[in-house]
Amino acid sequence: MPELQGLTVPEGQTLERPAKDNQLVTLVILVLILLGLMLFYSFLNKPPEAVTQRETPGISHVFSIYGVDRQDLLSFPNAVHVTDNGDIYVADTGNDRIAIFNSRGRFKSEIKTRGKKLKAGDLITPLGVTVDSKGRVFTASFDSGLMVFNSNGKVVKQLPIQGTQVYTDGKLVYLTAPGSVYAFDEKLEIARHIGTRGRKLGQFETPQDLLVTEDGSLVVSDTQNMRLQIFNKKGDVVAYKGAPPLDMDAAERIFGLGTGMTQDDLGRIYVADAFHHAIRVFNEAGDDLGEIGGQGDTDGLFNYPSDITYMGGNTFAVADKWNDRVQVLRINVEDARVAGEEASEATRGIPIWAYGIGLLVLLALIALVLRRLLSRRAKPTFEGPSVPL
Repeated sequence: MPELQGLTVPEGQTLERPAKDNQLVTLVILVLILLGLMLFYSFLNKPPEAVTQRETPGISHVFSIYGVDRQDLLSFPNAVHVTDNGDIYVADTGNDRIAIFNSRGRFKSEIKTRGKKLKAGDLITPLGVTVDSKGRVFTASFDSGLMVFNSNGKVVKQLPIQGTQVYTDGKLVYLTAPGSVYAFDEKLEIARHIGTRGRKLGQFETPQDLLVTEDGSLVVSDTQNMRLQIFNKKGDVVAYKGAPPLDMDAAERIFGLGTGMTQDDLGRIYVADAFHHAIRVFNEAGDDLGEIGGQGDTDGLFNYPSDITYMGGNTFAVADKWNDRVQVLRINVEDARVAGEEASEATRGIPIWAYGIGLLVLLALIALVLRRLLSRRAKPTFEGPSVPL
């Protein structure tokens, strides 16, 4: 048998790369593409959150609630209430419901009575929400009036009184209504009635919100009159901040449009100022401590905020109405700017998930380029005399 002779390759030619090496490169590329698709799928199914950006002075963003999921988003949320256990109740006005989330912003349940066909007694366009110590949920609406639900979300009572916000101090349930403030007792019978419609002290033009201080004083956000009014237990005006302007563009206006408000443990009052897209802060004596925030759609900025509620410490929940979200924020009053000054626009950053997808795509491209370079090496051709065996 003839001896096997050595095989030589003509100068300038190379052997073809083994098929198993090409298969390995292809497998690596497919794995990288698969990981990228999995990461992208995970992002699509993640509850929507605002991207990160440079913090707004005086505000640290904790998280935002945009809805139940990406297919079920909030629509013009007008009010927000936080219970003692941290649950967040949102008057989801555009969706005719009260949406309930836990302290981390995860959806728990909803109170919704309206189906495809409207029927008497349905909850329609709720504007305000609060919860008492028994777990009863109170809602205010111009369309449905004052409605009361038990802890299981069943309607227990409905009063045909138009209102914008509800509040409870543990003894009475208060309702702000056009030109009036009502207080209801345990049996939901009217215990107090304050105010008439007008611009004088003691009168209201569609008050938006209220709170009761430790000494029993009633502070009302008299929205259309651009002021806060403080009433004693007898219902007399004892102090006020702001005044109805001669016109909406008057320079002497203290508020753009004060809407919802809340009070912290130090007695400071925080007012959501819709037209200034900011949070106004006053101390217990009524001194102006400035405003925080500005207009925008990134974290810590607002677009016509309509309500704010205190969560303890320096943490607050804000109904950022025209951004269709609720923001949970930490507010540092010491960083408040003088009211009326322009806010510094926060810059939009790149979300973390984008870096991961970008890295996987880059690796896949590098692997693809390497494969193309290797595949360009031509197969050897053997010309001339045959190789003897």
